[in-house]
Amino acid sequence: MKKILAVFTMLMFCLSCSSSSYKYINDEQVYNNIITKTKAGIVVYGTTWCPNCKQYIEQLKEIKDDLRGEVDIYLIEFPYAPSDGEFLDYEKETYEFLKKSNYPFEIYIDKDGIVFNKFKIKSVPSIGYIKDSKLINNIEPRKFDKEELLKLFGK
Repeated sequence: MKKILAVFTMLMFCLSCSSSSYKYINDEQVYNNIITKTKAGIVVYGTTWCPNCKQYIEQLKEIKDDLRGEVDIYLIEFPYAPSDGEFLDYEKETYEFLKKSNYPFEIYIDKDGIVFNKFKIKSVPSIGYIKDSKLINNIEPRKFDKEELLKLFGK
């Protein structure tokens, strides 16, 4: 009985450690650490209420295998929506969506807008890429295309 309980406990622990867990960006250093630890990467700044953000994220899921683990992918979510000069709180919906999504990327919640403010991100999705541990450029969302993205990383 103890063995069954131990196996069940380990199984539940593994299931709770799904790839859609997230971390918080609570200061600029957290974001800087993401950049400096990454040789090659893609950063998607988005929200869960944005249909285009979801579309690009789904495309990234599709090309993840083509990148053969050589390119890290990060999703930075801002859990609010602008409305009449204010922001509506989508925090609960963001967490629920991410829990269901099971994205195979590192996910960060930019609850305080640290990254969005630093880079003056005015619209989502916004997509950036990292080469040699430096954020090189942002990709215009309308130019986001599987083949173009693969070319950026020599694939």
